[in-house]
Amino acid sequence: MPTKSRLGSRGHVPVAVYSCAADPAVRSGAVLLGRRYAEARLWLVATVRSDDDPSMPLDDRVGWTAILDALRTEAVRGVVVAKALHSADSSWALDTLGSAVREHGGFLAEAIGTGPRAAQGGAE
Repeated sequence: MPTKSRLGSRGHVPVAVYSCAADPAVRSGAVLLGRRYAEARLWLVATVRSDDDPSMPLDDRVGWTAILDALRTEAVRGVVVAKALHSADSSWALDTLGSAVREHGGFLAEAIGTGPRAAQGGAE
């Protein structure tokens, strides 16, 4: 049964794992790290999406668009990335990534780094 969780807690929260890198091996490794991070927290990995051009605007990425659709329909509550800067080519793009997730009431978590970057309403 899914649990309402707070930042840093564990539960069956549906998440998406997202990666974006030009190198297929980097994308694959990022997905694996994101999946392991989510599963270690007992989060349900509901979808995995990747894109291959981090310089492309977020709105033009097929994988990212699918992630936003999953957030909009509440199929997922959060997005896990290996490292946020691996999914965005600049700090501006990273802020956009986090803002897009928060706009839809979700959270963004990094498998490598400081942990959850953003949450709305304390949900993770």
